[in-house]
Amino acid sequence: MMTYVSRAVIFLFLIGVTIAAEQAPEKKPESISTEPKSVPATWKTANGESIEIIGAITFRLDGLNSDGTLAGNLVYRLAEDTRQKITNAGGKALIEIPVTLIINDVIAEFERDAKCPDLQIVINQMDKEVTGGRIHLNRLGLTIRESQQELSKLLCWIARPHMEKGGVLRRINRILSGEKKEEQ
Repeated sequence: MMTYVSRAVIFLFLIGVTIAAEQAPEKKPESISTEPKSVPATWKTANGESIEIIGAITFRLDGLNSDGTLAGNLVYRLAEDTRQKITNAGGKALIEIPVTLIINDVIAEFERDAKCPDLQIVINQMDKEVTGGRIHLNRLGLTIRESQQELSKLLCWIARPHMEKGGVLRRINRILSGEKKEEQ
C-alpha cells in the first residue's frame, strides 16, 4: 500500500521525465557542399552589356530527388575587383553588386562512374537572373570530398550503381532537414 508521500514522489518523477523529454534538443539540419572552385561566367548588365567575370562557386545540397539527382543552391562569391568590373560596365554603385550570389533550385547529378573520396557532380549550363543582372554559367564539374560525416558516407554509397536507393535517399533527406532518425 502506497503512502501519500510515495505517490507524490512518483508523480513528481513522472512530471520531471515528461518535461525532460519535451526539452530534449531538436536535431539540427546538416549540410554538405562541394569544394570551392574558381569558375568563369558571363555577366549581362541591365543595359545589355556582357562582361567575363570569375568567381568562387560551391554547390550546397538541399535534398535528393527520387531520380537520384541532387537539388541545391549555387553560391557564387565575387572578389572586390570583379564587383568593380561589373559596376564599371553596368553603371551601378558598388554597394548594389552583392559579394555573394545565390542561385536557387539548381539540379546536379553524379558524374558517370563517380566514386569517393572525390565524388564528382555535374551541373548543366544555365542562365539565371540574379541581383544586378543576369549570369551565364557553362557546364560545371564540382567535387564533394568524402569525410567522416554520415551525409558524406551516404552520398558515396548512393553514387554507386545499386538497384535499391530509396532507403538511403530518404535518410539523406532526413539528415538535411534535421529530422530525427527513424526508430527500428
